[in-house]
Amino acid sequence: YSDVALWEDFTAKANHRNLGEQDYSDTKLWELADGNITARSLAASLAVGVGKKAGVAVSGAGAVSENIILTQTNAYVDNSVIVSGANIDIDAENTAYINATVAAVAVAIGAGGKAGVGVSVGVSIAENLIGWDANGDKAPAEVQAYTENSSITTQGNLTLDAHSDGKIDAFVLAGSAAIAGGSKVGGALSGAGVSATNKIATYIKAYIDGDHQDNDTTNVGIRAQDVALHASDLSSITAVAAAVSISAAYGGKAGVALSVGVSLGENHISNEVGAYIVNADGAGVSTTGQVILDARSIADIDALTAAASVAISGGGTAGIAVSGAGAVAKNVILTRSNAYIQESIVDSVGDISLNGFSDSAIDATVVAVSGAIAVGGNAGIGASVGFALARNFIGWDPSAPDSDYDTSAELKTINPGITVRVLD
Repeated sequence: YSDVALWEDFTAKANHRNLGEQDYSDTKLWELADGNITARSLAASLAVGVGKKAGVAVSGAGAVSENIILTQTNAYVDNSVIVSGANIDIDAENTAYINATVAAVAVAIGAGGKAGVGVSVGVSIAENLIGWDANGDKAPAEVQAYTENSSITTQGNLTLDAHSDGKIDAFVLAGSAAIAGGSKVGGALSGAGVSATNKIATYIKAYIDGDHQDNDTTNVGIRAQDVALHASDLSSITAVAAAVSISAAYGGKAGVALSVGVSLGENHISNEVGAYIVNADGAGVSTTGQVILDARSIADIDALTAAASVAISGGGTAGIAVSGAGAVAKNVILTRSNAYIQESIVDSVGDISLNGFSDSAIDATVVAVSGAIAVGGNAGIGASVGFALARNFIGWDPSAPDSDYDTSAELKTINPGITVRVLD
């Protein structure tokens, strides 16, 4: 396009429009961008097989959803000198929310003049992670308000606020039904499985680290009327994981029905909440009012894990029905809330208040229901097994390593606080 003869002047076009300008100084027009995910993964399958002699139907449905939020929301002053005649307020706030619905339904119907066979499988898998990566490694999200290696002088108050509201709502469902009939033999096999994993890991911190710039010999420190550091966390997981499997078979001579339903749920919250002053050992922190360090957390897990399985069979000679249902749930809360002063000089005319508060709750319901009904002219055999297990832990994760190293490692030094397992 170096040839200007090819250029066009759009101002001369009849359809040219002046788009004008938009004034966004009015904050009512602002929109907050946050880390929210709404996911819907649905799968359905239907198979019907009808034959003069044999009818065979095989159906399978699978739904998989993986949702990950790795966010950093940090408001800070670093290696600076600030002088102000008004209040200084540093705020960091984040709302991370995952709303996931995953469902899979499979139905198979087989009918034949002599034999009918129906096989159906439905599977749903969901992973909802805040502060964990796709490899399953912990990569905590950050919500921090802090000053680092900085001196601050203000005639007003110095306030640092960090708040996080992390939430996961997960509904993971799987259903499967197999129906088969034949004049001689009917066989139905149905299976439904659910796996739901929900994890939250976030660092929520409001802190002062250091009281002057690097290589600064003036040591002005932190000067204010009041110094208040607030770190708060409100995290919750609401999870429903349910699997339902039904199989029904009838044969003129024999009917065989097998049904299995399995539901697995894991929910994990491991946040660190801190309000603290560290390494302010130059001129330190000095106030004409009070010093408040407040760290508080509320963590809640509300989980329902359920599995149901039913097998029904009938035969002119024999009917066989086998059903099994299993539901296993593991819920862990490892949140810590700490307010402290370490290796620092703090001089206050008013009170120095350190508050640490933590409230953790787990409400878990685990249900497994299994039923088998078999009817036969000569024999009816029915077998049913149901298994439910709930493991709830606050302050301890039994699956976490209980040591940093073992004696097979070649270590030149062992630092204080390191644990070593002695092998047999």
